Amino acid sequence: MLMLDFLRRQDNTNPEVTWLLHALGESYQTPTKEHVLQAFRAEIYERGQHLDANNSLRWNEIAYGFALARGCSQPVAQEIMVDWYDYCRASDTA
Repeated sequence: MLMLDFLRRQDNTNPEVTWLLHALGESYQTPTKEHVLQAFRAEIYERGQHLDANNSLRWNEIAYGFALARGCSQPVAQEIMVDWYDYCRASDTA
């Protein structure tokens, strides 16, 4: 099951991944913005990182790269970056 989840989130232009998923009766699934934000947030907390407005620009760049690595398009990755910035600002003022 974990392998299928991993394969589903890989580059859908890779013919080997597409073929393997098809052979397994599965298909490529583009990750949703919410799923990527959740995964990014979980990874940051798992590593014990501190979020604040002072380093939010750095985190935005990391969130953007994280989204691209998870198979998001550039426009969606940019939305994730903006959403992450808003999240950092809100958590810093809370």
